[in-house]
Amino acid sequence: MTGGRTGPPGRARGVVAAWAATGLVTLALATHRLWVTGWPTVTDVVVAGVFGALLAASWVWPIWLSIDDRSDTFDLDEGFFVLLILLVPAAMTVLVFAVAAILVQVVKNRSLFKSVFNAGRVVTSAGVAALVFVLLHGPGHTVGYAQVGAALVASLCYLVLNTAAIASVLATLGTPWREAVFGGLLGKLLVAAAAVGLAIPTALLLSTRAEFLPLAVVPLLLARSLGEGHFSARHDRRLRGLFEATLDVHRSIGSDETRAAVLSSAGSLLRSPEVTLGSERPRGEDSSLAAPVELTDRRLWLSVSGRSRTEPFDDADRALLDALASVGAVALANADLYAAVERQKDDLSVITRSLGEGVCAINQGGAITFMNPAGAGMLGWADVVAADGRP
Repeated sequence: MTGGRTGPPGRARGVVAAWAATGLVTLALATHRLWVTGWPTVTDVVVAGVFGALLAASWVWPIWLSIDDRSDTFDLDEGFFVLLILLVPAAMTVLVFAVAAILVQVVKNRSLFKSVFNAGRVVTSAGVAALVFVLLHGPGHTVGYAQVGAALVASLCYLVLNTAAIASVLATLGTPWREAVFGGLLGKLLVAAAAVGLAIPTALLLSTRAEFLPLAVVPLLLARSLGEGHFSARHDRRLRGLFEATLDVHRSIGSDETRAAVLSSAGSLLRSPEVTLGSERPRGEDSSLAAPVELTDRRLWLSVSGRSRTEPFDDADRALLDALASVGAVALANADLYAAVERQKDDLSVITRSLGEGVCAINQGGAITFMNPAGAGMLGWADVVAADGRP
């Protein structure tokens, strides 16, 4: 019996083959339609080339966003679909999505299984959405409320069909269908709505003034940079801040120093001027957060408040405070243990110094680490032994 790397299960291969087949049929129909209606204009080719390149780039470098308690990558497919369907023939829109999807698979060097599936689902989703657009509005190119409404419905069809395609494969690979369908759905809806919201005014501008194409690209690029930059800043600030706070808290030895480090870190990371660490949990304050600090013999509460009302606390802030409380609990427990050991050493030193017999302690290397006054006097070392018994 030989071992080796196994491929995807038969059900997954069957689902991928189905999406690939529908993609091929959709691509063939779109190509035939474009052949029958005639070659597109130069303006259509330029618009399709520019937004097709941006579409491919958005797939190569997707947007990282944090939604609720999860971070994931998101694409701007629906926005680019609305732009293209409002500015170029529907069949050409499908071809742009097909070419972009195939090029991205080559650039990212995906496996054949993933490449076939990704290309198939994208082409199928774009084809069905384009068909819905044509059925609702017709093949005309005059941009108005009716055409915009048809584009919105078509983009929703694209989102639903694309999500269904991904969920169908994930389900065959063992992912529960609820998670496959609804996992990250809120993020997809938010990103899709934002992309479509930018696409509509951009398409309205270019439908009458195509010479503004270079300027129309700017809002899309800025929106992408701002969205991902906001996530990167929040992610980097919290992660780096928690790391530095952990170092600062554990660098402290005494209980008072550790407590001060915990309070300082919480106030700095959560940008809160009021920070407390006590046995009573703050009550009745909507603008505050509190997290338990579990110690061996007691429970303390780390609380932050006083932050600007324009920046209310969210779930990410709560998770950060919980992490700080956990770090603080370990550091305070270590500080208490260190203090207890020091007290035991002091008590033992007091007892041994009062004895009339000579007492000394020797480490594994044979060096004397402690000697009481009686022992130092017997050996004539009274001048070289410190008051605390250390040579």
